[in-house]
Amino acid sequence: MNDRCTRYEERLAAEPLNQLSARDLAELEGHLNRCPDCALLREQLNEDDRRLDRFVESSAEFLQRAEDRITRDLGT
Repeated sequence: MNDRCTRYEERLAAEPLNQLSARDLAELEGHLNRCPDCALLREQLNEDDRRLDRFVESSAEFLQRAEDRITRDLGT
């Protein structure tokens, strides 16, 4: 990464949230095509998002089972 990359870091964070204009997204894509470090960062951020999604899904299932057990044990 270089000093120019700094301006794209915020865009990388906003990308999965669909918060980029078409122009900003096109500029980001152009930069990613030229900068392997930022392209790698994007992949790492995307993997982090996938891991968080899996964690949230598994947590929701766990919490639902816990709630069901508590409700059953309380007899309500």
